[in-house]
Order: sequence, then structure tokens, then C-alpha cells
Amino acid sequence: MKNCFFYFIALLVIILFPRPISAQAVGNVTGVQVSGNTLQLQCGTDMVIFRVCTENVIMINLRPDGIESPDTLIVSNTSWAVVPATIDTNSDPITIQTSNFRIEIARNPMRIYGYNSSGVLLFNEPAAMGINPAGISLTTTGGNFYGIHSPNPAGLLAASGNIYSGSQGQAGGPFVWTTKGWGMFADIDSGRINLSSNSITFLRTTNPMKVDIEFYFIFGSPKDIMNGMTDVTGKPPLFPKYSFGFLNSQWGMNQNKLLGYVSTYRSKGIPLDAYILDFDWMDWGADYYGEFRFGPNFPSSTAGVLRDTLLKNGVKLFGIRKPRVHTFTIEGQYALSRHYFVDSLIDYFSHKEVGRMNFNIPGARQWFYSKPSHF
Repeated sequence: MKNCFFYFIALLVIILFPRPISAQAVGNVTGVQVSGNTLQLQCGTDMVIFRVCTENVIMINLRPDGIESPDTLIVSNTSWAVVPATIDTNSDPITIQTSNFRIEIARNPMRIYGYNSSGVLLFNEPAAMGINPAGISLTTTGGNFYGIHSPNPAGLLAASGNIYSGSQGQAGGPFVWTTKGWGMFADIDSGRINLSSNSITFLRTTNPMKVDIEFYFIFGSPKDIMNGMTDVTGKPPLFPKYSFGFLNSQWGMNQNKLLGYVSTYRSKGIPLDAYILDFDWMDWGADYYGEFRFGPNFPSSTAGVLRDTLLKNGVKLFGIRKPRVHTFTIEGQYALSRHYFVDSLIDYFSHKEVGRMNFNIPGARQWFYSKPSHF
């Protein structure tokens, strides 16, 4: 019984105080193995996997002590067709080459160098700090970077920024690309990207459920880079055909205004395919699933009159969604009881407490996306 108690305490300590992510860089290459388009390097107790995914995408996966963790929800594709690639392990450095890129891997210590198809160096790991469980640091050869959460006030050029879901959108994904012809994408769901004129660093926050760390390097034109990124994440579904037409997105709406504006569009012969409504459409802040149903601004919605009137005028309707639920409501208490929230905060619109949905939980995703169909 005493031993069981000590085992329980040890387990509790591990859960409550997970081991911090070590920044110890990978050491020398001690073993090499090739299988198809995959190169496996043993570096002491660590393992580094290089996989040619496409002719312009390569994955680099560090497995500390050989441990591989499940991918986050960010990565959708893990099955790759074999493409033309050459892996030479007899050379020093080791090389991996396709028609679009060349990767050189120094052995002592293991460090990577990335080149484009013309043999121009784009980035490399400094000898002092290579890939490690906390992230990766690269020396770069310049270029304008784009895609990071905090945009440069001077324009669209990226500055250093955090990796997180923004309260008002913004680019919070673990992805950055440059006009020099390459980009990189990380299988991490929170952290930071630091930029300077000649370096880039990806850092991740501690996650006891994710031991290994995985990066995808993508080469080519901006279009190639975007396609390569979505080859990894999965392609977004195509929006309905009418959403590519003429849209009116408006704040401060009610039913009378909406129908009046639609009538004006038609009477003046101005094209209109759909209307996008902001918070106004919901019963935001009300109990009993107010986040998922029409509010008092649209009294004819429940009987279908609003829908039928708009359809007769050839107009579809969009309503915004927010990944938050008010905690004091029936639905909020349900979500709280199942630990569906990441955290809580005071909503800027209702001025009431809301919980931010944790869509990493399958049950939370299924519950949240099934609710609108009930109304």
C-alpha cells in the first residue's frame, strides 16, 4: 500500500509539473538508414527523420530519445507518394535533392543547409544551435518575410510574432514564407517566431503531450509555397458558388434594414448574391443557446419568413460565428462540465464572461458544430 502511495505521488508530480522542453541541440550523426524517400539519422539517443513529401516539400522530424508523438490537428496529410529524389549518404555532407531543392546535412554536429534548385544557399543552422525539442534557429540570406501574427505597421511585411489564434483573426499559424523562394511550417499549436535581418527562430511552448518536433520546408514561388503548405495541412473546402459573387457585409443590422436594403438593391438593378451579418443576427449573451440562434433583431427568422423572402429575391444569408460560449448559460455550463474551454474572459460585445472553445477536443468540435442545426 505504501509503494502504491509513492507511485501515485510520482505520477501526480509528472502530470502537474511536466518536464520543461530542453533546448539541447542535436549532436553528431552516429547512424544512417534510408528507406525510399526517407532518411533516418541516429544522433546519440535522438533520431532525426528527413522525408521528401513532394518535389518542393521536405519534412524534418526530431524525435528526442527516439520518441514520436501524434501530430497536432494542424497536420492533415502524413501519407506521401514517392517522388523523384536522390539521397546520398556516402558523402559528407549527406545530401537530399529533388528538382526544386537541395538539403545538405553536416555530420559533426548534425546541421542542415537549404538550397534552391539553382544551388543558392537560402538558410542554414548555425553550428552553435541546431534543431532541438524547443524549436529551431536558422541563419537566413535575407528576403521579405510574410505570414506572422503581428504585421509590421509599415505594411504587410512580417515582424516577430506569437503563434496563437487571434481574438480577431490575423495570421496566427506556425507558418512563414519569404520572397527568397522558401517557407517553413511547424507542427506546433503555440509558440513564437522571431525574425531579424539574417535569422529566423521558431520556438514552441511546453506541451507534455507533444515530445517530438516537426518542420516542413517548402521551396518555390509564392504559389508553390502556398500549395505546399496546404499539401501538409489539407486543402480548405471550397465555399458555395454564390459566395464568389457580390456580397454585402454589414454591422448594425436588423430585419427591417436587411429587407429594405435588399429591396433597394433589386429596384436599382445593383447585383447582390448574399448578405453577411455580424453579431446582430444572434441572440448573443442570452441563455439557452443564444450563440447559435437568431435574436430579437430578426423576428421572422424562426417561421422561415425571412429565409423565404430573401430566397425569392435571390439572396443568400451568412452569419458570423465566434468560437466562444457564455459561461453562465445552459450551454456554457454544459461545456464547462466537460472541460471544453481553454480559458475564460470578458467578451468585448456582451460584456459577460465567455469560455473560449478548445477545438483540440473531438467532443468539443462535434458539440459546437452540431448546435446550429438545432435552430
